Amino acid sequence: MHGQPPADLAYRLDRPWRTRLISGLYEADRDEEHYYELPSLTESFDAIAYLPTITPIRPLPPGRTSHGRAAAGPKGAAGMEGAAGLEGGAAREA
Repeated sequence: MHGQPPADLAYRLDRPWRTRLISGLYEADRDEEHYYELPSLTESFDAIAYLPTITPIRPLPPGRTSHGRAAAGPKGAAGMEGAAGLEGGAAREA
């Protein structure tokens, strides 16, 4: 990402683009279902950001949502209001 952009950058951004989207649970035996054909990057997105950091997923504590709120449990189950976690995000390890 350093230096001059390639001379054919406009062409690269304006051609059909096959991309992979994994959300939720990934199943390797169904990998082909995670690919989408975009008409082009310029038609599909307003902006593109490159973040060169990849981190593993971290499971949420039982009973918590990705927003830090208590998840609805089975009818009659005790709530998780006192469970550890950060408001606005999952609990992080120290």
